[in-house]
Amino acid sequence: MRFSILALHTVLASAVAIGAALMFGQSTLNLRWEYGFYGDVSAMTLSLLTSSGLTLALATAEVSLAVGWYRRLEGAGVGLVALGMLLSLVYGDLLGVVLAVATYAVASELGEERAAAQR
Repeated sequence: MRFSILALHTVLASAVAIGAALMFGQSTLNLRWEYGFYGDVSAMTLSLLTSSGLTLALATAEVSLAVGWYRRLEGAGVGLVALGMLLSLVYGDLLGVVLAVATYAVASELGEERAAAQR
């Protein structure tokens, strides 16, 4: 189960990282064109450039949490549950449901581990 959750989040983070790289490339082209043509850069281009960095940071955090969960770090499991709940709201129909099920699996396994630790 842990490997399938690691694989799911790694694939999703890879897709997000590719999107972030494309967004960075587009914003860099926009920045050069606007500066060369207008002599000024719009706030929209700067926000696109900033959001590409934030998107890449999100992908890095997702992979780090998934690897931590695979290595049985409890804090990574809690972070993966929080990130999974957020991403299940952001992603669409089927992918959101798959993420919600994976998040439920992580949360239930965390609950089982905590219950076993209290015994």
